[in-house]
Amino acid sequence: MAETVTVVVHPSGAADRQLTVEDAMAQILDFFELLDAAGQPQDADGQKLVWVVKSASTNSPLTLQAEAQSLDPDVPADLRARQTLARYREAWSSILNERRPPPWFNDQAERIVEKILNRSMNGIGRSDIVYDNDNAREIVTPQNAKKALVYIERLRLERPDLTHDAYGSLEGTILAATTHYGKPAFQILDRPTRRKVTCVVPEHLIDAIGMQRNFAEVWLHKSVVVAGQIHYGREGLPERIHVSSVPELEFREISLRDIKDLEFTSRLSVSDYVDQFRDGKFE
Repeated sequence: MAETVTVVVHPSGAADRQLTVEDAMAQILDFFELLDAAGQPQDADGQKLVWVVKSASTNSPLTLQAEAQSLDPDVPADLRARQTLARYREAWSSILNERRPPPWFNDQAERIVEKILNRSMNGIGRSDIVYDNDNAREIVTPQNAKKALVYIERLRLERPDLTHDAYGSLEGTILAATTHYGKPAFQILDRPTRRKVTCVVPEHLIDAIGMQRNFAEVWLHKSVVVAGQIHYGREGLPERIHVSSVPELEFREISLRDIKDLEFTSRLSVSDYVDQFRDGKFE
């Protein structure tokens, strides 16, 4: 059975806290952005799982059901989806019950959750995350959202602030074109940290990298090295870079013959080499 998850957003019903379309849609998008973040630790070689719309209803309460699909035909979606949902459920359960969140829950995930919790105190009466295959759910209300925000702030104060800027470069895969405070930008998935980093493009580079014309066709999913002024967040990890150059990484086909080393095992069989290596006969 395909793994599905449903998000339901209820208005508060209070006359002074009307639920806007923008907030309702942003709430659902943030729930699924956090779900993507929960899947990143297992996708070390690139995104392999996507959540596609299975059903949606704009009647109140706003409801969207999504189903996991694999981008890799050799990797079943169900296994990755179950692993992703387990991490997602652990994170929500931890935050709502004031327990330390799992290791993958970094400052970017923290900010997504903060947006969800803040909306839950301003116009949204309740948000349900329903794990359809076992009908379990997490419920975010104004009451537990307030407690969770206090807990997140307490966790933040426990951590050292490693915020700083430095000139350097990041290597990653381009995910999407976007904007940053009205300026053209794109997102990359930073290869070492598996974080989404916003790359802000200055005016003199807009035409050079095709931000206004064919950015998606030329750059999407390409591996690049982005150089410029990097902003590192509280955890000392990259969050944003003001771009000075974007060279594309070039890859060439390498045959097994090119890298084969017949002398690597000193002409021993593999089993003999492994045995002698374990005995400390090779350094």
